[in-house]
Amino acid sequence: MPFLIIESIGKKVLLFRGYMIVSVMLVLITITLSLQDYVYWMPYCSMVLIFLFIVSFSSGPAGVIAPLPGEILTQSYKSAGYTLACTLNWTSLFLLGMVFPFIVRYLGAFCFLIFLFFCMLCGLYTRFNVPETKNKTALEIAAEFEKMHTKKSPEPDVGVIKICESKL
Repeated sequence: MPFLIIESIGKKVLLFRGYMIVSVMLVLITITLSLQDYVYWMPYCSMVLIFLFIVSFSSGPAGVIAPLPGEILTQSYKSAGYTLACTLNWTSLFLLGMVFPFIVRYLGAFCFLIFLFFCMLCGLYTRFNVPETKNKTALEIAAEFEKMHTKKSPEPDVGVIKICESKL
């Protein structure tokens, strides 16, 4: 069922919207965490925002990132792409789990601002540098990458005969 949603909306749209919604949730979570000592019902708001964060991340970036290497890479690079993506993902999650308690200790309620920065960066990168893969083959996606990431230079006049007049 989730793959139907991904294919009907498109991976680029889900990634961009997901990262932007997660960024908004992180701003709101930071605000509610910093106000918990002043308003008695604010912890409930924080809890609801955390659940909304999980839902928005799961319906956007988390569901799209895993199959993305298989979509944007050609057949000869798919296995290496999956291997590299999975290795980076699990290594990053492990390191984040080890470092997060120290981040919380030093930054307190503002610890989520680091994630906000990275989510905004990933969302903007997706918006401007990742082609849409909806209903496209790997070769079409590779051509889209080529078109997006090559500089347009003026075409030389090949095969054009220029006529010059001389006044004698």
